[in-house]
Parts: sequence; C-alpha cells; structure tokens
Amino acid sequence: MGHFDEAEQLFQDCVISEKKIMEQLRAVGAKATMDHEIRLANAYNNLAGIQCCQKRYGDAGLHNMLSLELKQRWSERPNVKNLIGLSYSNLGNLHGRQGHWDVSAEYFEKALALGQSENLVLRRALTAHNYGCMRLAQGEVELARQLLTKAYQLRSEKLGDRSETAGTLHMLSLCHLDLNQMENAK
Repeated sequence: MGHFDEAEQLFQDCVISEKKIMEQLRAVGAKATMDHEIRLANAYNNLAGIQCCQKRYGDAGLHNMLSLELKQRWSERPNVKNLIGLSYSNLGNLHGRQGHWDVSAEYFEKALALGQSENLVLRRALTAHNYGCMRLAQGEVELARQLLTKAYQLRSEKLGDRSETAGTLHMLSLCHLDLNQMENAK
C-alpha cells in the first residue's frame, strides 16, 4: 500500500468515525452539533485532497461539495467563513487541475471575497497564491503576476521570511521569466 492509499484509508476512517458518532446521536434523539458537522466536513476535505492528488476528480469533487454543504449550514457562526473559504479554494484547485479555468476562477473569487469580508489575511494570501498558480498554468501570466504579487505582499507582512513566502516569490519569479520571454519574442 502506497502513501496515498494509506492516507486515503486514514481519511475514509475519519469520515466513517464521524458519521457513526452522528448516527449514535440521532439514535438517542440528539442532534449533531456544529463541532460534529465541522469535523465531518474537515474529514471530507482531507479525503478530497488525497483523491485530487490521485486524479480521482469525480470523487474529490463529491467530497469537497459535501464538505462545503456541511460548513454552509453554520455560515453565520464565528470562524466558519474561513472554513467555507477553504472549501472554495479546494474546489478552485480541483477545477484548475482539470483545466476548467472559468469554474476554477469562480471558486477562487468566492474564496477571496470571503477572506476580504472577514479580514482573513493569511487565508487571502493562500488563496491568491493558489489562484495565481492556476492562472499561470492557464497561461494568463499577467493575471498570475498580479495575484502572486498580492500573495507575496500579504505573506511578507504577516509571515516574513518563511517557506510560504519563499514559495510565492518563486512562483512570482516564474511569472516574470515568462513575461520577459514573451516580451523578447515580440
């Protein structure tokens, strides 16, 4: 069994465990709490991430949507918008990997809007980074440069010289390299 298979089994076990807890609550006439549903949503998110890496996009999409649905039930509670933004970003990444650029962009825009409304600086930075990487893969180098510049600015201010900041700077340098090559080709 490979590492992805082991991870998938672990996350499937988490989903099963959380569902069992919720079934036991229902059996005694109790309702699942926000914590129960958010733990299940997070387990779905983790499972979807592994499935996306395995290029099992249908399964990943299903589990990302199940996660989003659970989170949206609690959208008015503190800190849940951050989790909803994470689901939107995951869906953006999923669709970007499949070349569904417009759908991917819609999800990233939703994630950025939530991050802005909640002043979630590091979430916005991560979303802008991932969105910029998607735009670079699409060949939209100037859009990628703008998004990665924003991600770099946010990460530099909040994190300083850390690996996340360096990763964004690396992707930004690829944009500038592509832009220079495009300019020289003219």
